[in-house]
Amino acid sequence: MFVQYVRGFPDDDLTEVERLPFRRTLAVSEREQVWSEIKARWGIEGYWYPLSAKAPKDALALDAEPFFDAETQTRLREALAAIGVSRVWELREFDVDPESPDRELDLEFFEPVYTGAEGFWTDRSLDWLIYASHEDSVTVAGRRLLPAFKHAVPEWAKWIYPTAPH
Repeated sequence: MFVQYVRGFPDDDLTEVERLPFRRTLAVSEREQVWSEIKARWGIEGYWYPLSAKAPKDALALDAEPFFDAETQTRLREALAAIGVSRVWELREFDVDPESPDRELDLEFFEPVYTGAEGFWTDRSLDWLIYASHEDSVTVAGRRLLPAFKHAVPEWAKWIYPTAPH
């Protein structure tokens, strides 16, 4: 009945319907594959930079506090959009919050903050990675993302994570 109702809408009426944002939970097999690819690409062994000793190329560890600000999040999303990102994978070290499982979501939902579980964000390209740690750090990495981030957030140098080598 509902399907017939929707199919009965004239195409002109459907153009007036506002697009819903995209968000979906990753299937277990997909989650395992994505984790495997991210770990291989970025050298993640549990924790990541700056908590691990090995600094990856094109990575910047920053204090997490500014990333709780809506304006900073908006500018980071703009930097990601500038390099062609429209959807992100959000992965957590473990699912502590059933409302926030590993998932793929539209960029507008992206919030790089620690929630009780280490957070990792990237997309299908694996060309960039953002990591929020339990030690109040956010790492921004990627050959194209890092310059876009520095351009979008010119005050980044004031946010260098205290124990990160730079």
